[in-house]
Amino acid sequence: MLAKREKENLKRQLAVAIEKEEYEEAAKIRDRIRNIEKEGGEQ
Repeated sequence: MLAKREKENLKRQLAVAIEKEEYEEAAKIRDRIRNIEKEGGEQ
């Protein structure tokens, strides 16, 4: 449950980073989302 909430929060952060054209930060956030999905099996 916590991983799902964290993933949703990261997705919002990702959208903001992309909107601000902060692509390096967006890539880091994307990688964190992928790690959560890999560890928790959540999609």
